[in-house]
Amino acid sequence: MIKKKLFNRKVKAPSALKPLAKSFIKRLKPGSVVLLKGELGAGKTTFVKAICNELSIDPNEVKSPSYTLINEYENLSLSENCEIKTIYHIDLYRLPDSSELDGLGLSDYIENDNSSSIVLIEWADCALEYLYRTSKFLYLVDIAIEESSRNFLIYSLT
Repeated sequence: MIKKKLFNRKVKAPSALKPLAKSFIKRLKPGSVVLLKGELGAGKTTFVKAICNELSIDPNEVKSPSYTLINEYENLSLSENCEIKTIYHIDLYRLPDSSELDGLGLSDYIENDNSSSIVLIEWADCALEYLYRTSKFLYLVDIAIEESSRNFLIYSLT
């Protein structure tokens, strides 16, 4: 696995995620898969809200998919500058191991070559081997909780 650091930002408030989300979205292509890593309460879903907000999706509509496993958000205000139409927000926290991935239909979201979507996955540990093998554009957002802030390290893995 090749890891190339793209961003290293310290954020003290959720509102400060806007510039980071905006910069990161410019790197994403349709078909991108973003792994969100961090402890409970680190800000994984909060970062998804910031990304959605930058794509004109109401951040109040963005909820953690802990129980639904997959949430889908539509970008209804596409512009020439943005090819991303759909965001799939997936949470694999409750999956015990990779044997459950087929039942979830993860490949339908990841391996769609004609896709105009991106996939954001929280707690992706059980799917790492599969994602490294199948994702054309793979990114890691590693969020560390610090005393009065969060540190966001973003890597390209492909």
